[in-house]
Amino acid sequence: MSIKVTAPTTVMLPSPEERPNASIVIYDGHCRFCRAGVERLHRLDPRGTLAFLSLHDPAVTHRWPDLSHDDLMQQMYVIDPQGGRHAGAESLRYQIGRAHV
Repeated sequence: MSIKVTAPTTVMLPSPEERPNASIVIYDGHCRFCRAGVERLHRLDPRGTLAFLSLHDPAVTHRWPDLSHDDLMQQMYVIDPQGGRHAGAESLRYQIGRAHV
């Protein structure tokens, strides 16, 4: 009997360019746990109110130079359409409210 091992599938997450009016979830795209969490959040966002950006993307440093790599590694951030910032547990509450999960 053989066991077939398959690589995990990855979901293409919508970018800020694809959803210019969405709140932007900044997450650790190198962390499998973090990636799984935002993929789940994406599935729970049928209205398309969220866009996603890995903290490792150079666009993050360009758009928000005051957010340090260390800060972003410690907690998830959400930037709302008005530029407001939500970090850590508060970002999760904000995301859930936006997605109407």
